[in-house]
Amino acid sequence: MFIPAGLISGADESLAVKHHIWVDSKAKWDEIGDSGHQHREAFALSTDGSVDD
Repeated sequence: MFIPAGLISGADESLAVKHHIWVDSKAKWDEIGDSGHQHREAFALSTDGSVDD
């Protein structure tokens, strides 16, 4: 499921980043500082809706 971050109105501590997409396009000085799985480009979904690595 994809939810744009701008739609989240409350601060819920249980929310966590699971994936980062298009990390090959980020600026060289930008650092991803969490444990979300990094995908060089977009990730693909399996037929059951799970993310293929």
